[in-house]
Amino acid sequence: MKHNLLLALLFLAVTFSSNAQALTVSPINPSDSSADNTVELKVVSTVTNNTDSTMTLRWVRLNNNLPMSWESAVCDINTCWAPWIDSKTFTLGSQQSSDFSITFYPNSVDGTAIIDLQLYSVYDSANVNLTNTYTVMIDAALSTYSVWNDDIKVFPNPATEYIQLTDNGTATNMVIYNIVGRQVKTYKLQNTGTRYNVKNLPSGMYIVRLTDKNNRVVNTFRVNKR
Repeated sequence: MKHNLLLALLFLAVTFSSNAQALTVSPINPSDSSADNTVELKVVSTVTNNTDSTMTLRWVRLNNNLPMSWESAVCDINTCWAPWIDSKTFTLGSQQSSDFSITFYPNSVDGTAIIDLQLYSVYDSANVNLTNTYTVMIDAALSTYSVWNDDIKVFPNPATEYIQLTDNGTATNMVIYNIVGRQVKTYKLQNTGTRYNVKNLPSGMYIVRLTDKNNRVVNTFRVNKR
C-alpha cells in the first residue's frame, strides 16, 4: 500500500514538473531604459514550447500601466498588433521558440511603463499558464552613454523594509521611481552591504536606477515593495 502511494505521489510530482516546464519564457521580467522619448522602445522575450505537441496559446495584456499619451503594442509569432488589441491566440509548434515583444511608444513624454503579459494554453490553462512583466523607463536626464553592469543585483525582492546591492561596481547613486516615473527616493551609495530604507514607501512596483559619478546608467531594476 505504501509502495503504491509512493509511486502515485512520484507520478504526480513528475506530472506537475512537466506541466510547469511545458512553456517557458526568457528573459523573465525584461526591462529597458532610454533617454530619448521621441522613438519607440521594444522589449523582447523568447517563448518556447518544450512539449512534443503543437500548442494553441492565448496572450492577454494585463495591467497596462502607461504614462499619459503613451501607447504599447504586442508582437507575437504572427504579427505586431495595433495598440488597442489586448488579446490574441496563436500556435507554437513542438519544441518551437518565437520572439514575443512589447513595443512602447512614448510620444515625446518621459515616464515609466509596466505591463504584465499573460500566456496560457487554450486547452490546458490550469497547467500551462505564465505571466511576464515588461518594464521601460524613459528619462531625458539619462545619459545616452551607459556603463551597464549586469553583475549588480538588488535584494530582497519583493522588499518590505530595505533593499541592498550585491556590489556597487562603478555606481555611486541610487534613484527610486514610482510607477508613473516620479522620483520618490535618492541615495548616495555606501559600502557594499548597506541597507537602503524603503519601509515608508507605499506597496507597489518601483524602478531602481543606479548611475555613476558622471550620471551614466549602470543598471536599472524593477522592485516590488510589499
